Amino acid sequence: MKRPNLSYELEYRAQGCGLIAGLDEVGMGCLAGPVVAAAVIFDLNDVPRGLNDSKLIPEKTRKKLAAEVIIF
Repeated sequence: MKRPNLSYELEYRAQGCGLIAGLDEVGMGCLAGPVVAAAVIFDLNDVPRGLNDSKLIPEKTRKKLAAEVIIF
């Protein structure tokens, strides 16, 4: 499995795109049950350290990063 990185975002940014959203989902899929999806836009110069695929992040770290991502 290829690890997530910013290569696509940096490519689109170089082409002049200003806002680029990152997406993630959780759930069993539309045929097996409910799915929750979210999109977030970060300043590419200020992405929270350690942010990665949520399935690859330990629960304790995931909760800490969630607090940094959530904006009220």
